[in-house]
Amino acid sequence: MRGESPMTIEWRSGRTRADCPACGSSGDCVDVLVADSVVPKQARITLLRCPECGVGFLRDPVAPRYEEATEVAAGMSVDYYVEQGAGVDAMASLLQRLTPRMGRRFLEIGCGYGFALDFARSALRWTVQGVDPSPLAAAGSVALELPIARAYLDEETPIGDQFDVVLASEVLEHLDDPGQLLRSIRQRMASRGILVLTTPNLAAVLPSTAESVLGRLLSPGFHLVMFDREALQSILLRSGFAVARVEESAHSLVAFASPAPEGLAEVSVGPRQEDRGSLRGYLAARAETAAPSSALASGFAYRHFKECVNAGLYREARESRLRLAVVYRERYGLELEGPVAVDLGSNGIRPFNLTGVHFFSGMLELNDGAAGERAADHFAAAIAAANETLSNQRSLGLCDGETEDLRWQSRRHLALAWAASSPERALGALGDLAGATAEDGAAPGDVEATRASTFVRLVNAGAHDAAESLAETVAAELGLDALDSRAGGALPTRAALDALYCLAMLHLQRDRWTDAAALFALTVRLAERGSDSAADLIDLARAHEQHARALVKASLVHADRMAAS
Repeated sequence: MRGESPMTIEWRSGRTRADCPACGSSGDCVDVLVADSVVPKQARITLLRCPECGVGFLRDPVAPRYEEATEVAAGMSVDYYVEQGAGVDAMASLLQRLTPRMGRRFLEIGCGYGFALDFARSALRWTVQGVDPSPLAAAGSVALELPIARAYLDEETPIGDQFDVVLASEVLEHLDDPGQLLRSIRQRMASRGILVLTTPNLAAVLPSTAESVLGRLLSPGFHLVMFDREALQSILLRSGFAVARVEESAHSLVAFASPAPEGLAEVSVGPRQEDRGSLRGYLAARAETAAPSSALASGFAYRHFKECVNAGLYREARESRLRLAVVYRERYGLELEGPVAVDLGSNGIRPFNLTGVHFFSGMLELNDGAAGERAADHFAAAIAAANETLSNQRSLGLCDGETEDLRWQSRRHLALAWAASSPERALGALGDLAGATAEDGAAPGDVEATRASTFVRLVNAGAHDAAESLAETVAAELGLDALDSRAGGALPTRAALDALYCLAMLHLQRDRWTDAAALFALTVRLAERGSDSAADLIDLARAHEQHARALVKASLVHADRMAAS
């Protein structure tokens, strides 16, 4: 991942004799890949896999010196991390899966700038302590007034012990001796304490995985060890934890571990939506108190705006965006409330979070203001900002993930935004999605779902000619036979029911009354089988079915009269 060129990966299938840093076994390890390093003065890295414990590790690793500014600057700037890179919402969601009484004393290893510490102290009222040797941690310690020891955790680190909760988010993969850290953490924990840990998922390191995702997973030269679910479970238990639970997603692992067999009993199974309110409160409070011209104000204000849009709190989102506009004006000399543009600020700098600001502004206009043209302008601006941001990130070996995802989501929503005001441009935006792959950020079914949603918006806008051009494809992708309960199909989603209803409406508007009646009847049957979220469709579809059948009957009567005359 050098400059703007693609990361070079060579997949291997041989064996190399090596010692595993996780389990200590020595033998013929599986060759996985060779890749360019993103660490300065490192050429290439070789990833091996231990046949005994399943851990992936670098052959002859050279651990970066995170306490040195030059090493950190190669992959991270403070402003980038504060404005965009830090996953504040993800870290907060993990901590909120614990009951408040679990965390009277909280320790974070590799805390970076300290956002999780700040959230735990401000929102959860925990006593906090961080450990991190990096200049990023030094900056956060001052800016957020946090107790952060600039050190690597070992037996001598003067931070005390008996911590109720320990967080190590995206830390373990950076170590050449992960077991040593886990044992040190175990020694610092209370008897019923909980370790919360996240790390990339080795199971996703495959030739079929998108290169952009591989770049984040491997972070070649920075990530020295990698785990799949079984390997992470195993090393936690070997390191002295009585119980460990590892949750797996496509690209990440989340683990909860405790020295006590019953220690995980009160950890919730998943995030609780009601907890997002406390996160919004924290972000809003911090955005208000940060200096308007600071990166902190930009990061907090943007994240609050994003949370409000995602929660459907559109009035609050508009108020939040006004606060964000003040920050952009003060910090960059950019105006958010005027014509949509992707310009450099008056200081020659473009915000790191500009892609997200435009994407969520587009979503706000699309879902609340019904201002399709302005939404489309925001989505187009988000795409342009993402292209430049990603180019700059690649030159530094960075990849925050969100920027890539929002670029793809902006491309998808561009078609929806144009549907009401410019059907031709909506069809053009759909055409631009043809052939999209995982490298573009596309997940299976994304293009089909976008086509169906655009079709619905076109029908609702009365753009029947444009909708007609999509109808046959949408019907085929819905699989009407499989949707029918009599064919044993699974329950359709609400989006599929909306598309089915609009297919029927298009037939009705085009005087294909028999087809319309049949599809309205199918909509009723499926909506009656579904959840309450589709209840509103039942009466509508039933009334339109009756209308369509009346039109069919009237046309037959008319035809008979014409024949008789």
